Amino acid sequence: MDHPASLLIAWRERAAYLEQFGDPTSARLWRLAALELDAALKALGDETLTLVEAAAVSGYSADHLGHVIRHGQLRN
Repeated sequence: MDHPASLLIAWRERAAYLEQFGDPTSARLWRLAALELDAALKALGDETLTLVEAAAVSGYSADHLGHVIRHGQLRN
């Protein structure tokens, strides 16, 4: 899987399959796991970083990130 978000699709599909073929308890657990992962991914997506922190994470310089933000190429 390329990205943790792709797990959401897989887990929801697994839940639907289990629901359809008679294992509602397991289906409910997979749906719950998908909900928890979705909430965690949204929380990470809402995380804010300073330019210095973003530079350390991205590998770009803080100056470069500031430039692309000011020019509307990257959302602040």
